Amino acid sequence: MEVALLDADVLIDYLLGEGVASAVADRLRAKAAATSAVVVYELTRGVAEGERDELRQALRGVRVYPLDDRAARRAAELWRHLESKGQRIGDRDVLTAAIALTAGLPLLTRNSDHFRRVPGLKFAR
Repeated sequence: MEVALLDADVLIDYLLGEGVASAVADRLRAKAAATSAVVVYELTRGVAEGERDELRQALRGVRVYPLDDRAARRAAELWRHLESKGQRIGDRDVLTAAIALTAGLPLLTRNSDHFRRVPGLKFAR
């Protein structure tokens, strides 16, 4: 199983035990899961204080790809491209997609219709 970058929505499924939780659990067990600093931000921002330990435990051993200079520049290019086509997506999604692209990883998300606007982005199952 190849490593995939996990989007916030699938990690939320995992934490709640719904949706694609079993697919995420399989990836976590197989050490085939990574995520981005942007997703960690999203999840940490949205999780209740009493659930932070559960989030930390879920992310234990998961490589977190940073928003580095290369990914930030790629995100800006993606944003301009999508804007020019009238197909904007949210800034956090642009950043996550750029991190996946620069890391060379497919994205595991339930929001593939939204992310399909990003040229070159591959998806994991």
